[in-house]
Amino acid sequence: MKRSALWRLLALATRDRRAFAIATALVLVAAAAEVGGPLLIKVFIDEHVQTGVYPLATVAALGAAYVFLQLLSAAAGYAQGVALAHIALAAVGALRVAAFGTALRLPVAWFDRTPVGTVVSRLTNDTEAVKDFYVNVLGVVVANSARVLGMAVAMLWLDWRLAIPCLAFLPAALAVMWVYQRASGPRFRAVRAALAQINAFLSESIGGLRRCN
Repeated sequence: MKRSALWRLLALATRDRRAFAIATALVLVAAAAEVGGPLLIKVFIDEHVQTGVYPLATVAALGAAYVFLQLLSAAAGYAQGVALAHIALAAVGALRVAAFGTALRLPVAWFDRTPVGTVVSRLTNDTEAVKDFYVNVLGVVVANSARVLGMAVAMLWLDWRLAIPCLAFLPAALAVMWVYQRASGPRFRAVRAALAQINAFLSESIGGLRRCN
């Protein structure tokens, strides 16, 4: 994806700043809750399992805190998905209105050269793919990035000597993702173009059958 297109999509996503701020806050809350659970387990192992001392009140408090963090993570993750879906639908709605306005300003000769199915596919299927980008790509990337950052901070805080070898694999993972994105981009665009051609063929064929009847 070109950087200019990416920035335009991000600008559409941030039009509703309140919803975007809520979604960002929910991502951070979910990431913090997920990181907090293992930290509580670490405290339980270090202070109770190794010493063999299990004060009922302390163990119960740790267990209740762990359950609370798990429920908080699940609730924040669900609310985050709802917020991202709201942002995606609003952005796609604005994108469709803009695309339809652009189509109305095109000369009639352009519609003579372009099949109706291709136009419909561009206005519906392609914008639907943008919605999938917001929910399934952008949301997942932001959430996972927050989790990785939180885990990295926790690991460095616990033992930086052990954390550095583990984090050394992160650049390799980012390189693999970059190579995959570069390789899959042209193929994805080819699939979208083929889908537009199929929709154009079906639209003309069904329209022709209606005229024959």
